[in-house]
Amino acid sequence: MCIRDRATANDVVSINNKATAAMTAKDYSKAVEILKDGYAKHPESGALKRNLAAALNNTGLTALNAQQYDKALDIFQQALALNPDNKPARGNIAIAVSYTHLDVYKRQFVPR
Repeated sequence: MCIRDRATANDVVSINNKATAAMTAKDYSKAVEILKDGYAKHPESGALKRNLAAALNNTGLTALNAQQYDKALDIFQQALALNPDNKPARGNIAIAVSYTHLDVYKRQFVPR
């Protein structure tokens, strides 16, 4: 491994560590920001790409729990686009879609 490759690997590890700390603190938007910047700098890094997808999935769950179904759906789709093998994001898309349809149904048919 040449010095440049080692420096790149160290930078990727550092980025992942910062993002992990943000995710541990449940600051998912900060983790997404860190990972997006890192992935833009190191697009060859599969680890950054997978971790960005995971952070997006967590951000989507936050939106889903806040009943922001359209926002959650958009975020889950971003996660799935980055990592098509992301089974949690795929399942969460189905949940967000079902809640979106339920929300539309309630607005149209349930008396207030």
